[in-house]
Amino acid sequence: MDRLKLLGTILLFSANTTMSTAIHTRNVTTAQTTVNTTAHAANVTTAPTTINTTVHTPNVTTAYTTINTTAHTPNITTAHTTVNTTTHSSNATTHTSNTTATTGASTPAPTLPPKPSVPQTGNYTVKKGSEVCIRALMGLQLELTNSSKALGYINVVPGQTVALGICEKSWASLDLKFTDGFIKFVFAQDNHIYYLDNVTAAYNLTSSESWNGIAKNMKLLSTDLGYCVKCKNTPNIQLGNNITLVIADLTLQAFNIKDGQFGKVTTCGYDHNNTGLIVGIIVVVLVVLGIIIYLIWHKRKSSGYQRI
Repeated sequence: MDRLKLLGTILLFSANTTMSTAIHTRNVTTAQTTVNTTAHAANVTTAPTTINTTVHTPNVTTAYTTINTTAHTPNITTAHTTVNTTTHSSNATTHTSNTTATTGASTPAPTLPPKPSVPQTGNYTVKKGSEVCIRALMGLQLELTNSSKALGYINVVPGQTVALGICEKSWASLDLKFTDGFIKFVFAQDNHIYYLDNVTAAYNLTSSESWNGIAKNMKLLSTDLGYCVKCKNTPNIQLGNNITLVIADLTLQAFNIKDGQFGKVTTCGYDHNNTGLIVGIIVVVLVVLGIIIYLIWHKRKSSGYQRI
């Protein structure tokens, strides 16, 4: 009986002494790592790499000892690390300079006429109120010497000329303005006579070449008040070293003009001087011819006496 109890106790104890050991396999998972590199020149993509490792651990059973061990594997999470690298390409733009040369027709520089021509006769008047105080019929020309010492001529065109002026008791002015220039006459009166006192003129050919000059205290064309002066040949008026005024076919009156008409005519003294010069030349020529004829006759007469 005692043996049976002992045998039962041994069997029971053996049944309860089974050692079970369980070890949880550690699972290690490597998170996906993606590296995206973006460049304007090329795109590089790395395929995701996944490594799964499973370790099988054998079961070990030891008699009479039961050990239950549970090892909790910590969860390791690897964050997805994304590295985005953007390389900005330097955009260099080279602007090409386009130069277009436009060749236009060159405009020749204006020149002065090299030969004189007879200027047109203009009718110029100045009024004080409603009364004419200056009246002039004349042709005008400027003789100009340029920088090359060449002589040129400019005629004043009446249709392109404006007459202005002022009349006072003792003096009066006639201003003629035309294309690119002007001529100004100043008259003065002294007791019972009047005369041309001053003349000013200017002309612009180009921006770099122009002329101007003045003549003062001339006392030209002296005439009695109430009379007009008429000149076929008026002497040239030197206004400067390179500018001269020529007046042609002049009929002029300043002051004391009645009803806008010329008074009695006084012939220009310069015309008288020219007439006397012509007469003198004719007389000299006749005298010379007479002397020559006399000498020839005298020589022939002498030859006749020698033959006898």
